[in-house]
Amino acid sequence: MFTAIVLACVIGMPDNCVKAEDTRGPYKTQEECVLRSYEMITAMQMMLPAPHTFKYKCTTGVST
Repeated sequence: MFTAIVLACVIGMPDNCVKAEDTRGPYKTQEECVLRSYEMITAMQMMLPAPHTFKYKCTTGVST
């Protein structure tokens, strides 16, 4: 099972980041998790006022 996590950081300010963990999952396949990560990024782009860079990962087990 995979859980989606997205990290959004303000461009030019790598210490100013927001971590978002998915509340819909976990997902059976990594492909499903990646698709969900992209959905989360799209939603976050519309909500965050400043330009951000986005990274995601799909974790297994307990997230930290």
